[in-house]
Amino acid sequence: STTSSKRWTARKRTKIPNHQWWKMPGKQETGFLENYARLGLVEIIGEDAVEDFRKQASEAPLDLVVRGTLHRAGRAAFNYWLHLQHQPRTWITTDFRFSPVKKKITTGLADICAWLGMNEYALLTMENREKAWEILLEKTPSGQHEFTINRCSFLAGFFQEFTSWAGLGKAYLVREESCILRGDDRCRIVIAKNPLD
Repeated sequence: STTSSKRWTARKRTKIPNHQWWKMPGKQETGFLENYARLGLVEIIGEDAVEDFRKQASEAPLDLVVRGTLHRAGRAAFNYWLHLQHQPRTWITTDFRFSPVKKKITTGLADICAWLGMNEYALLTMENREKAWEILLEKTPSGQHEFTINRCSFLAGFFQEFTSWAGLGKAYLVREESCILRGDDRCRIVIAKNPLD
């Protein structure tokens, strides 16, 4: 609801504290996405507001404010992922850095999907369509990590920030076309190949 949303969005923003409330990403108890979602949320709404937000997100995962906040957290999380040196080694090569933008984004999206799949036990695939890139996230097999908040919105932000980084700062339209939380068989994130500006 709007009232409960204000409770956590109105909190004072704080800097990322230097403690160990998050583990280095990888095959950990809480999972890669959980660790980076928390980092992104702390940057967007402040550490004190994270638990209230997570409660709200679990109660109303499709709420527009929740989805928007997770999208922004995903964008922030990409930069943590990048600067904590979890990017593929191939990204620091001149072949990747000086590739045409669409080729760089295509390669990078496939790399991220593979990396996320390896570290999160998630079934992610990237499909290279004529006018868009599509990211498909299948239901997590039983007994493996379950993301406790809306994966689609967080990942949409994560991928959008990557496309901006790889696309020389241009903005790319990202849409959540389907979502497991809405009863769909899988989540589908669509990224338009032509930048907005």
